[in-house]
Amino acid sequence: MPALQAPPPAEPLGFTDGRTYGERVAASQKNTGSKEAMEIGRGAIEGIPIAYGAFVFAFMGGSMGSVVGEKIARLFERATHDRLPVVMLQASGGARMQEGLLSLMQMAKTVAALGRLRDVGHAVHQRAASTPPPAAWRPASRSWAT
Repeated sequence: MPALQAPPPAEPLGFTDGRTYGERVAASQKNTGSKEAMEIGRGAIEGIPIAYGAFVFAFMGGSMGSVVGEKIARLFERATHDRLPVVMLQASGGARMQEGLLSLMQMAKTVAALGRLRDVGHAVHQRAASTPPPAAWRPASRSWAT
């Protein structure tokens, strides 16, 4: 499946608490070098191809907004298409209050995509990001990182 550009974070509430949501996102992008709080791609563990996702806790506490939910859903959909197991490193601070209901709706979208992955018989291996990954994990690309 071709890489698709994720949309920018939504600002439906016009929420501000001294800084706008856009300013907070821009600061997190600058400080972390990541576009969002989730990185996805392909890699290998001991030569076995995998799809992976990793929360970037330094990006707004690894919180889930609409872009993070979209990236997780695409990770599961592409792994289903390519028949790959998924490894996910979790470190999330919850849903983003700045996106309101859009952030909360991401759970339904990601769980539905996960269900389709499980329907084809592929596992999802989850690990807390505070635990260092095994040395055998070698990312092959960040081709899905958009």
